[in-house]
Amino acid sequence: MKLLKIFTAAIMSAFLLPTVSAQGILPEIPVPAGGWAELSFIAGAGLEFDEVVTEGYPFGAFEVGGGLAFPLMSDIPVYARGNLGLTYTTDRGMYESNETYSYYTSLRPSVDVGYLLTIYKSIKLFVYPGIMSRFNLYGRDVYRPDSGIVRARDRMKDVDQDDRMLRLQLGFQFGAELEVERILIGMRMSSDLTHLYGGDDPTRTATAAFKVGYKF
Repeated sequence: MKLLKIFTAAIMSAFLLPTVSAQGILPEIPVPAGGWAELSFIAGAGLEFDEVVTEGYPFGAFEVGGGLAFPLMSDIPVYARGNLGLTYTTDRGMYESNETYSYYTSLRPSVDVGYLLTIYKSIKLFVYPGIMSRFNLYGRDVYRPDSGIVRARDRMKDVDQDDRMLRLQLGFQFGAELEVERILIGMRMSSDLTHLYGGDDPTRTATAAFKVGYKF
């Protein structure tokens, strides 16, 4: 619950501070710097954490999204960014000795704070840490048992508590982006702080994303 309160406060700050500044309440904070749209290609793994990583399974995903950035200081290029992405994930595994294909959809809001380094004229590098969340909207397994009939199960409803996917996850991320004029090219690493499934299942996810984007 404490993590959820911190994340909610950060999300509100990222989107409300520009408005507060524009109204003159915090005149030392400049107006928003602008927004962007992006497409990310993600490779990740679901890892079972106990005291150590005991087991893992790979998955792939892609994400479309964008966000808004604004400077925190007038004389130092430190920026805060609010992001929102829609993620579609697929993976292949086993369920009751049957090969299974899984499909998941989620929303991923996040807040970053980072430093923008000018390398040469219009070429810049943005390096940042941040916090993120994942709102799982849809999860489905499709498999073909020995009967040959294709079956499916909803990971939000049709499974017991230990296998049921939770709606909300919290995590952290860090990354770097190269800005060339209005083109963005970057890498992002992230990891969950909370579990993916209910019950005593210790699974959390870790991902690496390559992304391209365009600044407005």
